[in-house]
Amino acid sequence: MKVEKDIWNKVKQSFVFVLEDNRKLQMMLLHQLQILWQERDKPKGFMLRTFVILYQLGIVEEDTFLAWKEEVNPAYPSKGD
Repeated sequence: MKVEKDIWNKVKQSFVFVLEDNRKLQMMLLHQLQILWQERDKPKGFMLRTFVILYQLGIVEEDTFLAWKEEVNPAYPSKGD
């Protein structure tokens, strides 16, 4: 997780600049991570680790995570996996 956090930390400012106060773009990032996770055969712990890092670094806001959690969207299957 440290390596992953270091990587996110290097690009944090760019993401914060683009995503700050924009829940729609933050949600798009979470959806893209979900797609990446599916394409990579759902590596165990990837989504949780990444979401924790995004929250800790302030890249994605808590209300966006809560909205993602409650969202039911067939375009992004396997959320419950």
